[in-house]
Amino acid sequence: MKRTMLSLAALFLASTAAAAQTQPSPADLAKQEKAKALLAQAAVAEKKGEQAKKFALVEEAVQIFRNPEALHQLGHMYDAATTFPNAHSRALHWYAEAGEQGHGESLAHLTKALEASNQLSDDDFATVASALAKGSRKGYAPAAIDMADKIQKQQVAARKCAADYAKRLGYVADETSDRFMGTQNYWYAVRSGSGANSHGDKLSIFGTKDDNGAFGMYRVSRLSINVSGFTGIKLSSIAAGEGRSFQTKDYTGYTERGSAQGDRDAATILKACKIT
Repeated sequence: MKRTMLSLAALFLASTAAAAQTQPSPADLAKQEKAKALLAQAAVAEKKGEQAKKFALVEEAVQIFRNPEALHQLGHMYDAATTFPNAHSRALHWYAEAGEQGHGESLAHLTKALEASNQLSDDDFATVASALAKGSRKGYAPAAIDMADKIQKQQVAARKCAADYAKRLGYVADETSDRFMGTQNYWYAVRSGSGANSHGDKLSIFGTKDDNGAFGMYRVSRLSINVSGFTGIKLSSIAAGEGRSFQTKDYTGYTERGSAQGDRDAATILKACKIT
């Protein structure tokens, strides 16, 4: 008899607990019983046609031990549920959860998804690409490694393109974050006034950094730009030791919306630099 996805999930949950130690602790036995109970409830929900309840129960059960094979099979469950809302996104989420642990088949699914990355939403792209970057080197997965490297290089270039374009349009980088954090996320353009009476636009430029992977942080995402505004500039002097100091320029008076010109600039930069 062909195993259902539910029985496969139960199998992998049980094998995880058994493999943990020859004599499972009372705590592990309790977790195992909880997982079995949840899966039994999911089986009942499946018979009743209650898909949302079934998936919620299986997700809860699988996360008890987070066995990569069980996470992978949960991705397959969503892939098979073609009429379930957001099934494809949920499948990618669970393949990503397994892929981060180096699960080979899940890494293959993630790699394939990125081969058609223009069909992915920004959120799904970030989920898939970040998991691939983190998990591709945990096992022998040369295709996944190549794809992870390719995607990262593309998105790093997109972010650099956006910063260069903002500079050409007359924006200046936030001095404080650039000096202390080595980032150029925030860019400013004065539209009217000067000093404390300045008014202008702030472009918050986000994407993949070229030091991705430092400190175990693997975050790959598409270029995005948020437009807001400011209503003043404050100059401050900060002591640097040995009688030296340097000035910082703080843009103050945050406004949620920028100008129409700021919106046009952001759209122009995204059109020129964003890679899907």
